[in-house]
Amino acid sequence: MPAVKPAKKIAAKRKASAKKKTAARKTPVRRKAPAKRKAAPKKNGRPTKMTLATVAKLEEAFLWGCTDLEACVYAEVSKHSLYRYQEEHPEFRDRKEMLKSNPVMRARKVLLDALDDDDRNIANKIIDRKEGSKVALTGPDGGPIQTEHTEITKDMDPKEAQRQFMKAARAGKL
Repeated sequence: MPAVKPAKKIAAKRKASAKKKTAARKTPVRRKAPAKRKAAPKKNGRPTKMTLATVAKLEEAFLWGCTDLEACVYAEVSKHSLYRYQEEHPEFRDRKEMLKSNPVMRARKVLLDALDDDDRNIANKIIDRKEGSKVALTGPDGGPIQTEHTEITKDMDPKEAQRQFMKAARAGKL
């Protein structure tokens, strides 16, 4: 039967071997802390209403020239949801502005097509809008425009004033 060593001797041997191992190492071993993983966003709560179908509806409404409120009503989302989505997706905000200008561009094209067909009414309207008061209006033969005035004063009898008013209305002078 082998002799049993006392517990103190066994503990002393373990300590000695541990000291030898650490003395043999030149630099202490440093362990790197495990890399922190980014926490995945929590998916708690109600699912978003801004699905691809909803965004497509919004884009369709903006293509028609709708305001933000009108587009939200059409897509059945709140304005707050739209604005939050725009903050998260800035490229959508730029696309929205481009889509909103589409009806104006189409109207300009229609006007230009009408001008190409020599439509004088459209030409006059465009000049009136662009030039405003710079366009002079003249009467026949380039002279001043003739107008007629009917005087109705405070001193006039109310029945007489009504009679003159009706006479002017029938003559088409109002």
